Amino acid sequence: MAKCKACGSGGLFSRVDEVGLCPNCHHSYALMSDSIRILQDSLHLVEDSQYLDTKISRCETALDHIHRILNLPNSVQIWHAFNPTMGLPEIASSIDEVLNDLQTVQVNLAASILDLLRKGPSTQKGLYEVLESAFAKEGRPVDTLSFSVEKSLPNLLKQMEEKGMVSKSKSGRSYMYSIGNKQ
Repeated sequence: MAKCKACGSGGLFSRVDEVGLCPNCHHSYALMSDSIRILQDSLHLVEDSQYLDTKISRCETALDHIHRILNLPNSVQIWHAFNPTMGLPEIASSIDEVLNDLQTVQVNLAASILDLLRKGPSTQKGLYEVLESAFAKEGRPVDTLSFSVEKSLPNLLKQMEEKGMVSKSKSGRSYMYSIGNKQ
């Protein structure tokens, strides 16, 4: 007599697939599999990426796929049958916390860049050196962060430029950043 690992349905004429799921749960499991793979890939990138914007976007992708999974029939039971140690809502809560922390760091970095540029134009390298020094004074050397400030700075500056917060102009062989749009 077969019994489904997820929903518990069973009986004399019940069938389960090779992983122990009834036809209804198997259908949801099949729909979940792509989202589970993307969720796992996203979590690896959140952990391993040196780029702040990649970490943020992958947290958002992971949350999106958790919500997709949760909207499928029997998804919580199916997830629990294969991952009994941590539920999807707990994972979503953890990712949301990490995302909020990363977004706060991004906002604070942008504010620090604007503060630096209020003192005058600077190159990307000059901005990095001042940020590196500021982190060290706060007791958080940049090499202890979960991302590389040096690698993340170009993308952050580009985002700030697209929002009109900073402008970039060519000066000799390098680019200078300053507050606001070019005149």
